[in-house]
Amino acid sequence: MISLKDAITYCSNCAAAYLLPNWDKIDQLTRQFFLDGVVLKEGALIEIQNGTDLPGLSAEVAGKLTYQGLPPQFLSLADNPATDISQTLIYNRNGKHYTAFKLAEWLGLDPNQVISDPQLAPQPINGPADIVIVAGSDTTLVSAALP
Repeated sequence: MISLKDAITYCSNCAAAYLLPNWDKIDQLTRQFFLDGVVLKEGALIEIQNGTDLPGLSAEVAGKLTYQGLPPQFLSLADNPATDISQTLIYNRNGKHYTAFKLAEWLGLDPNQVISDPQLAPQPINGPADIVIVAGSDTTLVSAALP
């Protein structure tokens, strides 16, 4: 069950009582409703680290993932200590394989950019995380495709 309450507004200029849709919010709610059940079942906590000196890059990656329907409460944003990361990598720290590869798909990354060896993964900055995405300078190509 899903409510459209946050996706509608009341028309104050109309001659009658109308509800007007916010199609962007309706699209987002639809994607959340039909989000892959395996991703929800794995319930991975995902930290997106900005590995560049481009401000807001991790927020853009988060926007791309929430656009796909991933609930925002699954995500946290941080800055990686390095600012010269060239290639975006997804580190699967806790065996959430399906979600890690689904994130790569949503971000348009090659499956080889998913690293499943927890010993190679950077430490999360904001607390526990099952998956850490380190956004590199190649992510600007992904961010340019944001809706």
